[in-house]
Amino acid sequence: MYSYGSSGVVLGTTTNHPLSLFANNTASVVLLPNGNIGMGSGSPIYKLHLYSAGNTNTTAAFLAGEYYGPSFGVKGNSPSYYALNVVNNVTAPEVSGAGANSLLYVRADGNVGVGTNAPAYKLDVNGTISSSNAAGASPYIIRNTSNLNRWSLGISNSETGTGNTGFDFRVVRWTDAGTALGAPLFIRRSNGFIGLNNENPQSQLDVNGNAMIRGEIVSNISDPNTGGRIELRNPAKTENGAASRWVIFNMAGAYGNSLQFWSYDNLGCTTGGMCANRVTFKDDGNVGIGTMTPVYKLDVRGTGAFSGKVTIGETNAQSDLNVNGNIKTRKITVTQTNWPDYVFDSSYQLKPLHQVAQYIQQNKHLPDVPSAEAVNKNGVDIGDNQALLLKKIEELTLYIIQQNKDMQEMKDRIKVLEAKK
Repeated sequence: MYSYGSSGVVLGTTTNHPLSLFANNTASVVLLPNGNIGMGSGSPIYKLHLYSAGNTNTTAAFLAGEYYGPSFGVKGNSPSYYALNVVNNVTAPEVSGAGANSLLYVRADGNVGVGTNAPAYKLDVNGTISSSNAAGASPYIIRNTSNLNRWSLGISNSETGTGNTGFDFRVVRWTDAGTALGAPLFIRRSNGFIGLNNENPQSQLDVNGNAMIRGEIVSNISDPNTGGRIELRNPAKTENGAASRWVIFNMAGAYGNSLQFWSYDNLGCTTGGMCANRVTFKDDGNVGIGTMTPVYKLDVRGTGAFSGKVTIGETNAQSDLNVNGNIKTRKITVTQTNWPDYVFDSSYQLKPLHQVAQYIQQNKHLPDVPSAEAVNKNGVDIGDNQALLLKKIEELTLYIIQQNKDMQEMKDRIKVLEAKK
């Protein structure tokens, strides 16, 4: 220690030796010729080198009793500086820049804020986060809990991109052993297609598995003719003529206002392919099968078969075909067994006319023919009635033949009598 002109009292050395402050015969503070200061270290390698040997936990402490507490600042050549503060005398250090603009804030509960002084989560970032990794590796945000499967969220390195093409994005589930269990969410960088449990999406949303929708599904396509659509596919139908695709359209324009079902095979609407309308539901309620322009509530262009009962104009179906109204047709074919050709058999017993007359007198209708009361109650079986009418015509024919025979015999007798005169 000596006096050095106007500089006052100087404490130091004039040789290339360190200046040491001893306590209890031990160098506690060392100042090297290069300006490095060591506290607890005899060979400091930093401008301020603090070292604590043994098990002591406190290497350095800045204590203050004021409102903002202690502050530790770092400054370079620029006017700006960074400071580490203890705010409100609690254990929540804050890193702030010039003008006390907070860059990093750690609350007493452990929440960390970047760009915010009020972090609501363990890491609360107010701004943009950038993540990168070594070449050929994928940057991920990983959740890993002991003894549980882990999840990762990040960019896939399965494709390389240049310029603004970007990379695939995926959410991956892993085992603790590091085995990938698939990507429940995958976004293709080239077209934006999203795959759920599917890393090769073929459309805007491609789901591999079951899906449950607890709300509306809306298909809105601006095509003025086909409108919105729902498509059902079965790739196992590979042969021509097999409908590998069924599509439901909400049609308009040239197709008419209707809901239509179309089927397509693998060739589709090309030459030799299947591309056909199957069922049409018009907006006015008419339904067409085999036609896109139904004019009736059910308009079938082709052959139809019904294995149950059909009722028209009523709800109580007691027969295979029930019609409460008129039927107009050009032809009806009734299959009938036991057709009455047996009337002309020699063994057939034709009732004498006097018995028929007696039956009519008593019952007011022909034998075997249902009465008016029975017809009003039960109707008429067309097949049975036609057979019955034919039977009566055949019986009448036999009566006429017999009458003609009797008349001829009488004529012959008259001729014989006249010849004897």
